[in-house]
Amino acid sequence: MAKMEVCACSLSLYSLQFIFCFIFRESKTSWDQEIRDDVIEECSKHGGVLHIFVDKASTQGNVYVKCPTIAAAVASVNSLHGRYFGGMYLMATGSGHTTKLL
Repeated sequence: MAKMEVCACSLSLYSLQFIFCFIFRESKTSWDQEIRDDVIEECSKHGGVLHIFVDKASTQGNVYVKCPTIAAAVASVNSLHGRYFGGMYLMATGSGHTTKLL
């Protein structure tokens, strides 16, 4: 099945939803660091990451990412959107949630 191209973000920021759930959080002690490392590893293939925030209190499993360029953000979003991580279907979208990354 062909992967859907996600719209080009106007910012170098994006968010990942559903990257973790309650069960994942309860089953591992350093789950947030593991998610952070996995996202950084994947994004390094597309231009890298300037900042990442794993919202441990999020009920939707949100992770916010800031890339060095818009092109890197678009490539990362297109790579991650629709993939599975720990059994969860990822939704990657351009984000206006800049306060999480400041």
